[in-house]
Amino acid sequence: MILVFSFIVGAALAGGAVLVWAGRRQGEGAMREGTLSQITHDLRNPLSAMINQTETVARGLRGPVTESQAKALKAVIRNGNYLMGLINNILDMSKIESGKMTYSPQEVDLRAMADDIVEIARATGAEFKVEVKDPEVPAEVRLWADEQALRRVLSNLVFNALKFTPENGHIRVVWSKSPEGHDQVAVKDTGVGIPADKIHTLFKKFSQVEETKGKARKTAGTGLGLAICKQVVEAHGGRIWVESELGKGSAFCFTLPPKA
Repeated sequence: MILVFSFIVGAALAGGAVLVWAGRRQGEGAMREGTLSQITHDLRNPLSAMINQTETVARGLRGPVTESQAKALKAVIRNGNYLMGLINNILDMSKIESGKMTYSPQEVDLRAMADDIVEIARATGAEFKVEVKDPEVPAEVRLWADEQALRRVLSNLVFNALKFTPENGHIRVVWSKSPEGHDQVAVKDTGVGIPADKIHTLFKKFSQVEETKGKARKTAGTGLGLAICKQVVEAHGGRIWVESELGKGSAFCFTLPPKA
């Protein structure tokens, strides 16, 4: 069964590679026409079912699992979730560009959300030998935002930091109040950093910084994650930016205003 699941994920990841290639080749035209949106929508449901079934096997609900099998299953789940992230990014950008993205703001427990995302990220962090520190967020902090959209922003920033932080580095989520009294969230890392003359390109669709590619490890993606973060934050009346120095790490920061 594990070999079957591994084969399925391998095929799915190959599909993901095609999506990345198509996105870079076709750019905005493909997004407007909905081609990538339709492909990713068709992939998401069977992939979600595969991940859920693999998690069931990994928990031993289908029978005993050996240590080596558990390790293989974790790899299947991790890679499946990676592809799901690519799919969700493409779908989100398609909704944003077609004007179909809607938000339902409510009070969001930032500490609970950050704890959840950090716990998930620690599995990848352990593989990369990068420490994901406990969030520096007071328990009483509440943000006014669409919960799922905010989760996507924070998750994108955390996993982006993991991709570009070398072994023995660390990342952390930090909350503070901005001078204007807005909630400010920062994802800080000890990663490879970003050249000053490339920072202005980071939040554009399909943006890739050549100077940082492969510096920490081989990475792949659609180049949509940060662009989606910008769209979501600005739709909530906030702003997003990055503070970075090449070779010394980065801090991706965003603010959200209080409830009007």
